[in-house]
Amino acid sequence: MNSIKEDKQAYAAAKLRKLYFNNEIQQVPSFGESEDVEKLTISDLMDAYQKMLNTDRVEIMISGDVNTDEVVNKLSVLPFKARDISQTSMSYTQEIKQEIVTQIDEEPLSQSKFDMAFRLPVVYRGDLHYAALVFNSLFGGSALSLLFTVVREKMSMAYYANSNFDPFRQLLVVQTGISYANKDKVQELILEQLERLKKGDFEDELLEQNKNNLISSYISRLDSQTSALLRAQSAALTGINVTVEEWLDNLQSVTKDDVMKVAKMVELQATYMLGTN
Repeated sequence: MNSIKEDKQAYAAAKLRKLYFNNEIQQVPSFGESEDVEKLTISDLMDAYQKMLNTDRVEIMISGDVNTDEVVNKLSVLPFKARDISQTSMSYTQEIKQEIVTQIDEEPLSQSKFDMAFRLPVVYRGDLHYAALVFNSLFGGSALSLLFTVVREKMSMAYYANSNFDPFRQLLVVQTGISYANKDKVQELILEQLERLKKGDFEDELLEQNKNNLISSYISRLDSQTSALLRAQSAALTGINVTVEEWLDNLQSVTKDDVMKVAKMVELQATYMLGTN
């Protein structure tokens, strides 16, 4: 946990998360924070362990060449008590900030980190879910994206520039490694690429290339047992099951207008800069 500070990219992402989220739980990384761990006692751990065994939802997923009846019989003897397994929401929604929050931490780095957090109110498997996947790929989620080809390659304004969309928290994050002096120009360029997507200022060929790239990546994961288990887990936790054919059809049907609609929903909420001149 303490070593996160040495990974400047991860550290910047963590600082941006604290700036963006209003909810204290959302601000904390999934693995926790060192100051909280230091306070834990054996009793705390035991209480949490017993609570997990007695009240938490249990999902057991198995992938492989197994005898189903034999597996079920062996699992049936596990001493789990009856519990409430009602469906709970997997999504977190945050209200729009009225003003963009910014923070700059000065630290002598050979490569400064500049990250941006945007609110993108598209829910997991909702009407615009697949359009959001394509939008993110076009924006900064692939080597065919505008952030990569324009900000990094054409303008040479970033060592890396990418975006990632979290549909469960409706959060779009842009991460870049830049020269400190170029911060304002880089932010301007990033927002220009977003405006291009809002206006539909991109070729149909680029749209199809990004869709095909997403489809190829999805198909390549179908042979992975780990990916299959993750898909099953997502379906179990969200209550939404999408077949391979449905996923492919939904992705392929995304249009330029759909991407433009998603882009127009994106709102900058926070920026974080780590570095110095």
